[in-house]
Amino acid sequence: MIYADDAIIRAASAKSLRLAGFGASSAAMSAPSGATPQSRPTSGRYERVRRETVDEKKARAEEELKHRRDRAAFTANKRRYLGRQIDFDLPAPITVGRNTFRSVRVRCGVSLDFLGELSKHPLVEDPIQEIDGDLKIAKERTTTDVSRKGARMHVGEAFVSEIDLRS
Repeated sequence: MIYADDAIIRAASAKSLRLAGFGASSAAMSAPSGATPQSRPTSGRYERVRRETVDEKKARAEEELKHRRDRAAFTANKRRYLGRQIDFDLPAPITVGRNTFRSVRVRCGVSLDFLGELSKHPLVEDPIQEIDGDLKIAKERTTTDVSRKGARMHVGEAFVSEIDLRS
């Protein structure tokens, strides 16, 4: 069961990281042992190539996490997140009820707590929950909230994505 949990935690974490703009960390999370999730230690020339790939992934993830404060910071449900934010004007105003909206804000972020824990272990080849139990928050259920002006999706407390209509 430990490897099934590991796969779930890694998949949810990698997807959340990628959506929030942390591509190198996502790659390291999803396939820590090489080029693909199925990569395993081997021998000879193939092991050297695999190790080079792992070392490159680790270096890119460490660099990305070191500079995580360069990402957009925002708050959702009293929690702090880092990730991406995009504001854009709609091609034409839309009316919902009595309100007219001319632009949209989309934000995707990973919690500061999650990123802090991940930066301690940017590339772990063993089952991740054995190294850091705090990363299990990525396995928590997905919930959605809807308001008159937008919607929000949470993956546990680790990730949030939201869309807000703006006047």
